[in-house]
Amino acid sequence: MGLSLEKVHETIGTGNNAKVRTNLYVRVGDNTKCFYIQGGSVYSGEGSPAEDINNLPEWFWSSIETLTDDCLQGVGFLRTKLEREMEAKKNQVLLEKASEEIEKTIQKPKRKAVVKPTE
Repeated sequence: MGLSLEKVHETIGTGNNAKVRTNLYVRVGDNTKCFYIQGGSVYSGEGSPAEDINNLPEWFWSSIETLTDDCLQGVGFLRTKLEREMEAKKNQVLLEKASEEIEKTIQKPKRKAVVKPTE
């Protein structure tokens, strides 16, 4: 799903509206350059997904450090590079464990014992 600045706060009903969903985002940057963060993903100022989150400019990370944990949690973003690395490592461990479990469940053909006739 791409960046969506429409229906950030979707409501239903008339008169007494009830909020049914939020699609929060935060804009990081200034008038000349910016990124948006929404749903845990980073988007360029034009709304296209950032190519590689680890290669974002230093000013982006400096700006991130000024945001509150509640703000970043609301847009699904991990605060620090260390947290991102820890999350990536955790995911890698989970992937490796899943691969091991899959290997265990795959039935390998059993070899038949070869019996040599005795004379």
